[in-house]
Amino acid sequence: MASTPICIFDLDGTLIDSLGCIVVSANQTFAAHGLPERSREDIVKWVGVPLERSLSLIQGTEFKGQQLAALIDTYRAAYRAAAAQHLRLFGGIADLLADLGERGTRMGVATSKKTAIAIENLEQLGVLRHLPVVIGADMVTRYKPDPESVHRTLEGLRGHTSDTVVVGDTSFDIEMGRAAGCRTIGVTWGSHDDATLRSAGADEVAGSVEALAALLR
Repeated sequence: MASTPICIFDLDGTLIDSLGCIVVSANQTFAAHGLPERSREDIVKWVGVPLERSLSLIQGTEFKGQQLAALIDTYRAAYRAAAAQHLRLFGGIADLLADLGERGTRMGVATSKKTAIAIENLEQLGVLRHLPVVIGADMVTRYKPDPESVHRTLEGLRGHTSDTVVVGDTSFDIEMGRAAGCRTIGVTWGSHDDATLRSAGADEVAGSVEALAALLR
């Protein structure tokens, strides 16, 4: 298959192994606010949804106003503190991004994180230079699975959906890419499994970084 001219990646669970960091940070946040801790499964299920919604979904309680703002502030502080120990690239991702760049693929990130935090994470892990356009939840008015994040990323990359593949580890990423009219590839090393990604409509599913690299050649 010919090289894909444009590739839009999700961040957490796709490029960055942050699930441990997310689980630790979420449960530290809940404990700090007198809320029950949740299982890894309960938390990971909602990875890819912005904090403004995911904290409520994890707890099964709708948080609003000052309570929600306080939870988010606590979570972000906990995440930054945990990042040095728990945040890392998935094996092979650095080489994949370098190889795609050498092939001329234009790349960006569409994430449910705030843009500044996503850029900070990518810079910390040494791959920001490969990903010149990063669109976070604070840069759109409609979150995943709405296609706005794809459209905003393509504005920065000066590309078209017909030339683009969206790569992500959740059904929200796949639904977003499909809604934008892009080819979609699900990856199984993050939050959602093969069956869930295919049910969301993934054109292809990769079970390893090597398999993803083959699909992007």
